Amino acid sequence: MKNHRKYWANRKGDWTYHHLSTWNHPHRQLIIYALQSIPWFSLWEVGCGAGANLVKIVKEMPNHQLGGSDINKDMIDTAKQALTGARFHVEDVTDMLLSDNSVDVVLSDATLMYISPREIDKALNEMSRIARTAIILFEFHSNNWWQRLVFRLRTGYNMYNYQALLEKHGCYDIQKFKIDKRVWDDKEWSRFGHLIIGKITK
Repeated sequence: MKNHRKYWANRKGDWTYHHLSTWNHPHRQLIIYALQSIPWFSLWEVGCGAGANLVKIVKEMPNHQLGGSDINKDMIDTAKQALTGARFHVEDVTDMLLSDNSVDVVLSDATLMYISPREIDKALNEMSRIARTAIILFEFHSNNWWQRLVFRLRTGYNMYNYQALLEKHGCYDIQKFKIDKRVWDDKEWSRFGHLIIGKITK
């Protein structure tokens, strides 16, 4: 986790080109479908980067309150320029500034894959703490512990059993949708990528 955190916090780039311009990537439409399936008004994205998902949401579902956080200040600065009506923080998902029950939906898109097994419970506890209605994840998922271990050793990324973890952190009616190459033509994402929706028990 420390290596991933340092890498992303200090990474430089043209974030308008390398992240914000990907707002129409096919996997982001699945996030829209997930949002259309639940009642909500406010959303906070952890690890929002330069705001590509939030731009997609504004285009598809306007007139909502949006915000996000990331550990990379340059990315957040880019997001602030692109989405002047949204709220942004430079912060870590394991230690968030928002108050309890402050937003309807919390979204993570390929962010928790960088969170270590020692800190994943802390991250999900923070997400469930601020969410009122649902948590939506676009992450690597497997129920098989051996598969998760091999994946971590082979790729350096973390994959979790989000069914169990979300239930542990107060979610119910958890829905999982496996993605395929039509959504993301990538070996790892087409094999292990899932869209996961967990409703919050409050």
